[in-house]
Amino acid sequence: MASKEPITHTGQKYSPDDYRKIRFETGPKLVNKNFAIDLIKEDPVVVCDQRTIWSSGGGPLGHPKIFINLSNNHVHDCQYSGRKFIMRKFYDPSQHGKSIDYKDYLVEMNQKEFGMAA
Repeated sequence: MASKEPITHTGQKYSPDDYRKIRFETGPKLVNKNFAIDLIKEDPVVVCDQRTIWSSGGGPLGHPKIFINLSNNHVHDCQYSGRKFIMRKFYDPSQHGKSIDYKDYLVEMNQKEFGMAA
C-alpha cells in the first residue's frame, strides 16, 4: 500500500513502521514547498552606484550590518541573507535577471528596521 506522506526536499520519507512517525499522530506531516535556494534565485539583484555598500537584515531578527566591496565584475552575495549586489556598470539584465535599485533596497531595509522610509 502506497503511503500518502509528503516527501521533503531531502527525500525524507519514513517507512510505515518507523517510530519517528509518532510525531504525526495528531496531524499531518507539514512540508514547506518553498526551498531557500529557489527563493534566493527569485530575489532581484540590487544594482548599486557605489563601490562599497552595506547589507542589513532589517531589524532585530535580521543580521548585522555588513559592508561589501563591489569593485569586481561579478555579483556579490551577502553572506548572511544571500541578497545579491552588483555595480551598475557591470549589470547586464540578460545575464543577471531582474533588479532593484540600491535606493529602493535602503527604503526596504529602513522600513523593516525602523518602520519608516529612508
